[in-house]
Amino acid sequence: MGCIDFVTTSDGDKIQHPKYYKKSEKELKKIQSEYSLIKTLPKENKKKIKTKKKLSKLHTKIKNQRNDFLHKLSSEFVNKFDLICVEDLNIKKMVSGDNNYRNLNKSILDGGWRQFLDFLSYKAEEAGKTVIKVNPAYTSQVCSACGHMVNKDLSQRTHRCDKCGLMIDRDINASRNILSLGTKLYSEKLLDATTIL
Repeated sequence: MGCIDFVTTSDGDKIQHPKYYKKSEKELKKIQSEYSLIKTLPKENKKKIKTKKKLSKLHTKIKNQRNDFLHKLSSEFVNKFDLICVEDLNIKKMVSGDNNYRNLNKSILDGGWRQFLDFLSYKAEEAGKTVIKVNPAYTSQVCSACGHMVNKDLSQRTHRCDKCGLMIDRDINASRNILSLGTKLYSEKLLDATTIL
C-alpha cells in the first residue's frame, strides 16, 4: 500500500490512489472558513444551518466515495485471489505524526488504509479465502530476486540491485517480497495444522 499508488501488486499492477479528500480540500476549506465566521451566531440562524449542512454533505460525499472505492477493490481482490498477502502495518502509529510518516499521514487517512484491510479480511473470511499479514520490515529494501539488502530512502522509487542487477519499481519489488513472506507463513500454518491433526 502506498501514498502515490494506493496498491501495487506482485504482478506489477498499480491501483491509483483516488485522493477523494485532497480533491475536495479546497472546497472544504472554503466552507469551513464561511462557517468559522458565523459559528458564534445563534444555532437557529438560517445561514449557519445552511453552511453546516453544506459542510456535512461534503464530508458525507467524500466518505461515500472512499467506501465505494474500498468495497469494490477489496471485492475484486477476494474474487480474484485465494491467498492475499499484505503488510501488517501499524497504521495508528503511522498517522500519529510522531514518526517518519508525518508528511504522509493525510494521504494515508485519505486512502482509508485501515478500512481497506478490514474490508479485505472480512470479505476473504466470508468467501473462504485467506489474508496473511507479514512483517513489513525491509520489504522495500531487500532484493526480491536475490535477497541482497539494497538500502534506499522513501524518495528512491526504483530498486536497483548492485548484486544481481535487478532493476524494477520499488513498490513492485516490495510486493514480491510480501508475497514470498506471506506464502512461506501460509505454508508453515498449513504444516502446523497437519501436524496437529
